Amino acid sequence: MIDIYVNDIRNSIQNKSYFSALALALTLPDICGMAAYSKNKTVAERYVEWCDTYLCPNVYRGDIAETRLTGEAIYNLRNTFLHQGSPTIVSEKMNDDNRIDKFLLIIGKAEYLLDSSISFKDNQNKVIHKTIVINISFLCEEICVVALDYYKNYKEKFVFDFNAITLDELVKPSDNNDKSDSLSEMIDSYAEHVMKTKTLTSKNGKETASSEDKPSNSQRKRK
Repeated sequence: MIDIYVNDIRNSIQNKSYFSALALALTLPDICGMAAYSKNKTVAERYVEWCDTYLCPNVYRGDIAETRLTGEAIYNLRNTFLHQGSPTIVSEKMNDDNRIDKFLLIIGKAEYLLDSSISFKDNQNKVIHKTIVINISFLCEEICVVALDYYKNYKEKFVFDFNAITLDELVKPSDNNDKSDSLSEMIDSYAEHVMKTKTLTSKNGKETASSEDKPSNSQRKRK
């Protein structure tokens, strides 16, 4: 599962489709957080905790906390970008300790500047302004590396439905290289399964509608 998404992210970066890569990369902590933590936690709690535990320490090895992206900041970026189309961080929606006053993404391959940050403190050593600049390819790749590593180490936790299959797996060529036969058989088999689950046959051989097809009480009254 994760390996398929990581491959797509890396292909997008290679093809300079940076925002496509970012959109998919920002969903990986969602998936890993779902695998890692109880369903009793909210989506935000799972996302932030997974990033703070696994992702951020790997991205910022040894850096002091006040100069790094936090799980809350990455979750903020995820929400702002995926739901509003704006690749930024809204500081007003963050706790004061994690607040980022200025956030800037560098668009391009991670060949030169990977990330940079600057912070200013008052005379009480409290951060009063923080700016973070990070390369989009670097951020995507770091998320990919950590998510893929987590997936390989805890694959048994990823028990979600993955209702997708490659065309090559679906259409297995026969000896005469005619792929249409196997595809037709698959479609016929699936259609037959749908019909069996859609229609219930009574003991006397008459077909009766399934519960999904039966009219509700309100529908009967209107008739």
